[in-house]
Amino acid sequence: MMVRFVNVMAGLLILPSFAAAQQAPSGDQQQQILQLLQGMNDKFERMEKRLDALENPPAESADAIPAKPAAGRTKVTPGWQIELFPYGKDGPQELSIARAHVPIGELPFKLSLKDGPVSNFVQYRAKALFRAASSGKYGFRITMDSTSHNTRFLNPSLECVSQINLDDREVLAPEWRKTDFAASGGVELDAGTYELSYTVSCTGFLEKLSYTPNKNTIEIARNTTINVQVIGPDDDDFRVFEPSELYTTGK
Repeated sequence: MMVRFVNVMAGLLILPSFAAAQQAPSGDQQQQILQLLQGMNDKFERMEKRLDALENPPAESADAIPAKPAAGRTKVTPGWQIELFPYGKDGPQELSIARAHVPIGELPFKLSLKDGPVSNFVQYRAKALFRAASSGKYGFRITMDSTSHNTRFLNPSLECVSQINLDDREVLAPEWRKTDFAASGGVELDAGTYELSYTVSCTGFLEKLSYTPNKNTIEIARNTTINVQVIGPDDDDFRVFEPSELYTTGK
């Protein structure tokens, strides 16, 4: 309901008249009273205008642009999101037994993501977002190393199958190789962001993925590393990913 100040002003105007009947003020005093009343009147008018604006807001134009909702904050973390899937008789099972975010660089392949007992061979599945800064030819290489970290065995090795994909494109086809090895594939890319993923599975000599790993295989696996690298249009050789070009996102 609109608030008005007419009665208030009328009351204030009566006061000087009553005072004049008692004692006539001087000319200077009358001028001061008039200035005071004028200032109060201006203040009341401004208050009335603000109240009118609150009670009767202007109608929005049909062409008015709605305000954009606040953008949700997205956390960007360099590295890979990785999951481990145990093997059964028919291949990798559908439910992963371990998940973790791992940094860029060498990743220990120990058939688990934490220290502890191992009961199954597993498939490592890693994925991240890859940002191609410029258009051109890109290569991706996966390296498996079983020897440099292991001194107990004369020639420690595993039999491994690995694959690299970029979105729906196969960059490195799955193929069995004996460690140590480095395998790579290339693809032509436009500048942009893609999902890069790789899988790795390894067993011991004469063992199948559906078997339970023996103690020697477990020890060799604990001292084996995986490393995935990139070579871009301006690179001379394979290199470690930059934190700004390989990352995961989340809330």
